[in-house]
Amino acid sequence: MLYLFLVLLIVFFLYSRLRDKVVKHIPETFPITENRAKFQNGKPIVVCFGDSNTHGNVSYNWVADLEKNLPDFQLVNAGRNSDLTFTLLHRIEDVIACKPNFINVLIGTNDLNATFAKSSLKRYQKTGRLIEGEVPSIVSFKRNYEEIVDRLSGETQAEISLMSLPLMGENLESEENKSVAAYNSIIKEIAEKNGLIYLPLFEQQKAYLEQFPSQTKYKFSSYFYLLNLSIMKHYWFGKSWDEISRSNKTKLSPDFLHQNSISGKMIAELVSGELKNTREN
Repeated sequence: MLYLFLVLLIVFFLYSRLRDKVVKHIPETFPITENRAKFQNGKPIVVCFGDSNTHGNVSYNWVADLEKNLPDFQLVNAGRNSDLTFTLLHRIEDVIACKPNFINVLIGTNDLNATFAKSSLKRYQKTGRLIEGEVPSIVSFKRNYEEIVDRLSGETQAEISLMSLPLMGENLESEENKSVAAYNSIIKEIAEKNGLIYLPLFEQQKAYLEQFPSQTKYKFSSYFYLLNLSIMKHYWFGKSWDEISRSNKTKLSPDFLHQNSISGKMIAELVSGELKNTREN
């Protein structure tokens, strides 16, 4: 019994170290001063601004796909795990300082997740993604998103695209996905109001699941368990996000929050299509 306890204690300690490393990690092309100094003259700068679904170390790395497939562009991965609209506003100056030619914004999943359970809210507070007085809601989401757009539009010359939030869970009729749809209506409204590009990720994912329905037994409430399991399987046992999805019988996500290659490539294709249109025009 003591032996089992010690084994479990070691596993918990090692996993805590791993999770801390994942949460604190930043992408190689994150828009810090040292990386901005490496920009090449004459190559358009593309900033992908968002949370873990852009960061790509607990999710499929679609920004790396763009970097490989679009060598004429300089890709800046300004995604960071667990970020909300609040935290994007706290670090927006680094994006503006890049003097980007194109910006894609994909943010809001964690804003929503913080409203679903107090445990999620507490994790964002514990990791410093929310400071005292910041309380996520649909009202704060709209206010913050509008401020992000106002600042990017007013302080850069960039072409800006706003991407709809991905599905949260694979039950299209769930309350979570009804909430995602409501938040996406706000994003679309802001895009239309400001004459910006709206990229319909949610709509594509929904159409995919209508054609290929999910067979998973899990509900969205299992996401934190699935997330932790996914991190262990990926970093300890070398499993891909696709393999983890297959083991959970999910179609688009290993854990209901993050993307596998099918959904990740949807994002890459939406952004690359707009980049090509921008260059041609």
